[in-house]
Amino acid sequence: MKQRGFTIVELLIVIVVIAILAAITIVAYNGIQGRAKDSTRLSDMTAIRKALELYKTANGQYPEENAASWEYSTTDPQNFLSALKPYMTKIPVDPANDANNFYYYYLYDAGSAAWGVTCPVGRGKFYVLGAWGLDAGGGITSSPGWNCENGSTVPTNSSWVPTGARAVWGSFTN
Repeated sequence: MKQRGFTIVELLIVIVVIAILAAITIVAYNGIQGRAKDSTRLSDMTAIRKALELYKTANGQYPEENAASWEYSTTDPQNFLSALKPYMTKIPVDPANDANNFYYYYLYDAGSAAWGVTCPVGRGKFYVLGAWGLDAGGGITSSPGWNCENGSTVPTNSSWVPTGARAVWGSFTN
């Protein structure tokens, strides 16, 4: 009488194939989540930039930061860019909003120097707005970065320069 069933080798092959398919699915899913968060971040940044322009139109310059230093969405999410509240229903914060993923903002005085680059006084005050901790790892291409003027690019160690980990925008008052 012949016994029916699978051999241990056949079972192991099926288990390995299922494990490989599961691993591929998990990796693909994680990549999709990261791109979705980054898409939200870029959408939030666009909304913040529009509100900054509305604020400037109404007040003649961009808002001062709350604590006279870089303003971070993680420090006090309720008060991040609170000056923009009249121009937005809700000020967005990063989807993760932790020590590694946050938005940041700073208003520089006209002619300020940072990281070895001095911006022209005649352009007026300027802000830098960024999203730190992007998930896509270089998948963001819509961030133009920030420089003072006419290709005077800030060194790559600066918070003004987009990388795989951050998107950055800025604008002058004048």
